[in-house]
Amino acid sequence: MFTSEWSGFLRVDYIGGDNTKCLNYASHIEGMSDARMNNVGVIVILNSARHSGTCHMYYGIPGDYAIGPSVSYFSCGTSPEQTAELLHHEAGGHGFAKLADEYQYDAPIPQEQITYYQTIYANYGLYKNVDFTTDPKTVKWSRFLSDSRYAAEELGIYEGACTYATGAYRPTENSIMRYGTGEFNAPSREAIYYRLFKLANGATWQYDYEAFVKWDQTRQRPTQSKAAALLQQPLSTTPPVLYKGYWRNGALRLE
Repeated sequence: MFTSEWSGFLRVDYIGGDNTKCLNYASHIEGMSDARMNNVGVIVILNSARHSGTCHMYYGIPGDYAIGPSVSYFSCGTSPEQTAELLHHEAGGHGFAKLADEYQYDAPIPQEQITYYQTIYANYGLYKNVDFTTDPKTVKWSRFLSDSRYAAEELGIYEGACTYATGAYRPTENSIMRYGTGEFNAPSREAIYYRLFKLANGATWQYDYEAFVKWDQTRQRPTQSKAAALLQQPLSTTPPVLYKGYWRNGALRLE
């Protein structure tokens, strides 16, 4: 179902449905426990040519790897390529890795939004791919900026993220979380790796940067030139919808 709502200064078309029904259906899968439900990702593909998507994400358990299920709604679009773009962005980027959007519209980010993003990151581990500083020594992806092994990826501190044109920053000019093309940038891959290994090994698993780099360097990734990326337009998707609390108990939607 498409609904038109205000998101800050912008009127956007969200896709949504009965999240509780979707998650309740998943909860009846054989062997599914309440603990496993905290990390379920449900995908709902609409039979529509409209290029749009929205991920609904639940959180409420403190931690650094974004514990909580998600329901990703997106249309099938007009081609397999569009379907793949929306799948990677909504279900992979938002639903699993709990990443923020890296595209922007023409407005500065309000201070209350910065505080909100910082709180969500500090307490729950969401949104590891964006930041609100231009200091290369303290930005979340500072280690990548000084690592020559990542020089070819043209990592930097690019203004424009979280749908805001100024005051919010992303790691690369292009990424799946901006245009839906190319690849997840290195900080986003790190977030995917971190959450994947936490889920597989438990909350006591300890992250090691060099182990990540070794794992990351073995992955074959698609490439796209910056010039080609600049020809793209931001995805016609909407910011994630967040809910705080357990999904079965009527979690509170956050605007």
